[in-house]
Amino acid sequence: MTFHPLAPLRRSCGLVEVTRVRDGEELVARGTAYVVEADRVVTCAHIVQAKAKVDAEAASGDPHPIRVIFRDGDDVVERTAVIAEIDGDADYAVLKLNEPVPFPALPLAEDAPADMMRWAGFGATSVALKDSSAAQENNRPATIPVPTFGELDGVIISTHATDRRGESVLTLLAPGVAKEAALHGNALAGSPVIVNQPSGWVVVGHLREPVIAPNTLATPLAGLLSATPAGIVRKALELPEAGWKGAPTLPYHAFLSIREADRPWAEELEEALQAAGFRVYL
Repeated sequence: MTFHPLAPLRRSCGLVEVTRVRDGEELVARGTAYVVEADRVVTCAHIVQAKAKVDAEAASGDPHPIRVIFRDGDDVVERTAVIAEIDGDADYAVLKLNEPVPFPALPLAEDAPADMMRWAGFGATSVALKDSSAAQENNRPATIPVPTFGELDGVIISTHATDRRGESVLTLLAPGVAKEAALHGNALAGSPVIVNQPSGWVVVGHLREPVIAPNTLATPLAGLLSATPAGIVRKALELPEAGWKGAPTLPYHAFLSIREADRPWAEELEEALQAAGFRVYL
């Protein structure tokens, strides 16, 4: 089995859920977000637009706050959030979590990547609703959406494209991802687009929507997606660029995830496997 080099960063992606009530009916919008600081995540503006005019004080009494749900193995980590910054034209929103999360922050690239670079990432490809007794106790919705974050990949074919409003976008070729994005019920918008730069693994953008064919209103071009450049978000947040170097760049034969109490045993196993010619990531 080949270890996915970005596997440890899967935990840094969360499902964003926004519920609004119209004419007595609850309408739910979902997308993906990624951690940029311990208490801040980035997603698409169009996912959370309904909450754009709700300030922090009003949000504290909102019966339907923005929810961000992470997966840590089999555990589900839930936070509520408010909008700290939003730009509908560039389609990004920064959400401030009610509590920090213990997951790695994904570094944002300042400069655009090269054309024809391969990219990878993770996005909420499916969502299952499960009962949440803790939510009921806290006067929150009785169910919690539990996401599955699938692996995404493709090729960046243009870093200097513009959308219909003249905003800068990345154009990605990803037939499998585009097909997934067209299916009802997925939540891929906001998924990070990650590439391997000399400085390490960095986010160069996040998924927005399928690219629409010219002179049409809603006909997607096969396999093409647009993405908001990360440089726009990084500049707005004044975050430094520093690549994540924790991911191995070569295929590994084994990935060991352990409890700290098992480290002595795991280190012996790692040494034995390496002596047999296996590459091990501990």
